Amino acid sequence: MKKKMLWVIGIILILILTYFFIPGLMKNSSAVVTDYTVSADGREITIRFSVSSSIGYIRDVTVHQQQGGKLYLDCYSAFGGPNGRIGAKDTFSFRIDENTSTIAVYRNKNAYEEVLVKAEDGSWHRPGQNADEIRLKEKYPEYFGLSTMKGLEVYVWQIVPNSYNFGVLEGTNREKTLEELWNLKGATAEEMRVILSSYDIEENDVIVIPWQNPISSYIAEYWIMEKDEDPDSVAKRQQEYIDRIRAMLFDFADSTDADISCHADWSSS
Repeated sequence: MKKKMLWVIGIILILILTYFFIPGLMKNSSAVVTDYTVSADGREITIRFSVSSSIGYIRDVTVHQQQGGKLYLDCYSAFGGPNGRIGAKDTFSFRIDENTSTIAVYRNKNAYEEVLVKAEDGSWHRPGQNADEIRLKEKYPEYFGLSTMKGLEVYVWQIVPNSYNFGVLEGTNREKTLEELWNLKGATAEEMRVILSSYDIEENDVIVIPWQNPISSYIAEYWIMEKDEDPDSVAKRQQEYIDRIRAMLFDFADSTDADISCHADWSSS
């Protein structure tokens, strides 16, 4: 009986070790580049990774090979099970040859996806990235490379009529502090559209939040509740405001009919 019990305990331990240990030895095919920087001499690149799936973390990124002008990278999952975080790390640096012009990450057996390419002027960018995105990344670096695990929050405020300023922060389960809101730089609607297009995220995961900037004496009419006004009328007007803002960002043909997710903070804080 004692021997049988030891066998059972042994099998359970093996299963537990397998569950927590094996995932960390497997290549992660959902790794994505969220941000990157290149050294002044162009010989080293530092890349920040996350995963596109809803679970999982990266613990290591190794060079599969570097030849023919291409750098192939293998990303490995963290230990601790499918959603384990043991050994998790998101930023890695790599030496790059002078003739390397493409960086690709593992997707499947013998299949790698190009994630970064080098232009003729020596600058690095994402495949298909346009000049506007490159320019905006220099102007608003804090708006790029944000985690989208809990969505994105786009804040909008007005200083004068018919003029809108936008900032974006990572989605969280808490209200943002006044300091965080104060530090937002005001991008135009056109600029914010380009910034949002750089993220692999569903439109419904982008929350639009109107904010009354304390430095502005202008209060949009949509925020003002008339005496004895029907609350439903106020809610409708506020929703129409949100819909119009989303139309600026996502080009909805008819934003009032779109199935959208939004939240409005109508306080003046």
